[in-house]
Amino acid sequence: HTTVVLMGLSLCKNIEEEAFKIGISKNFEVAIISNASRKNQKVKITTLKNLHIDSLEMLSPAVLVFGRVVNLNSVLGKI
Repeated sequence: HTTVVLMGLSLCKNIEEEAFKIGISKNFEVAIISNASRKNQKVKITTLKNLHIDSLEMLSPAVLVFGRVVNLNSVLGKI
């Protein structure tokens, strides 16, 4: 399934820790989308195990997208 977290950038470390506690794979796909739909939009595709570290490169506001849907970025980003 897909999960979207709005305005969760500052909680990435907590999200990562809680996900591990409930048994979610460390390789679970995550996209961090900063300034979505703006000219300065930035997308970082990562995994749950790298979420906290990779989130430090991103700026708020940001949306976190979890799940295999993240892999569509390579297709949809070209449209």
